[in-house]
Amino acid sequence: MKKLALCSALALESLHAAADVSPRFYAGLNLSTGSGTENVEWYDGTETEADIDVSGSAIYGGYVFPSNNRFEISLTSISASYDEGDDSDFSGIDFDWKFTLNDNNVTPYLGVGFGLYTYEDTADVNKGGDLNGIAFTLAGGVLAKVHEHVELDIALSRKGIGWETAKTESGDVDVSEGMTMLSFGAHYLF
Repeated sequence: MKKLALCSALALESLHAAADVSPRFYAGLNLSTGSGTENVEWYDGTETEADIDVSGSAIYGGYVFPSNNRFEISLTSISASYDEGDDSDFSGIDFDWKFTLNDNNVTPYLGVGFGLYTYEDTADVNKGGDLNGIAFTLAGGVLAKVHEHVELDIALSRKGIGWETAKTESGDVDVSEGMTMLSFGAHYLF
């Protein structure tokens, strides 16, 4: 087991050491679609789960390190549609790290991040105003350089959002979201 861990560490280090790109900033737009579930634990102890279809968009900016790894900040908006016909909107800011596996024209990466979100229009139910939450994201994707200054970004991600406890007239309600999204983005490298 120790040999496997050592070999993995050496392989990752060699990939990391092989990359030597020019550090630069970038900005772009991302569109996503997917599905997931909303879980609700009601004040009386019952739990419900609803299927949701989600679509989202993000405006983002980031920085490419000499290792070709990236740090990205996104302003994100997500719309959720429920089977019953209701809709909800979530908005937030995401902080993501993308760990690239090479510095070629087609570059696979693994990503991890967190975000701060607001569940829009929940102030009428929650005594404290709109619900706020924390999101965690895991992603895998591919960056494709189509020009010296333009890259395309295709990724599959899993995002979970845990909302603060809603203080309703009837009692406390806990809500969480889990969604899988396919995203397409393009950005300009400065």
